[in-house]
Amino acid sequence: MKNLIKIITASIFALLSLNSYADENVKPEKLKKSTSVVDAYIESIALGNAKNSEVIFAEDFSQRVNGINNNKLNKKQIVKFLKSQNGYIQNCNSTYQLIESTDKYTIAKVEMVYENFTRTDYLHLNLNDGAWEIQQIETNYSK
Repeated sequence: MKNLIKIITASIFALLSLNSYADENVKPEKLKKSTSVVDAYIESIALGNAKNSEVIFAEDFSQRVNGINNNKLNKKQIVKFLKSQNGYIQNCNSTYQLIESTDKYTIAKVEMVYENFTRTDYLHLNLNDGAWEIQQIETNYSK
């Protein structure tokens, strides 16, 4: 009887330890819709929650600010920035609308309205291996 208990206990620990080796790059199920990726982007940029920042951007992601090529950011830079801002909530009102959406491509307009200016991000999303990713962002600031 003691051996049976030991075997069952060892089996449970073995099963639990297998879960600790799960692939961290697996895309969460909720990011299977383009609107979920846009929500995750707003959550990370405006609400300081960078938990999905690694998976919402494509590997060849780029961001341009005010149309200037010198202000380009890549995936590594934007993820590092978002993680450094983790927990900081922006004092703005955020909204978005889908400008165009097909089965494999979506353009979304995200507006973050602050007291003295407005930040507008145009997100270009692509469906890649069954999950949506942000391919490019065009950011503009206006008064």
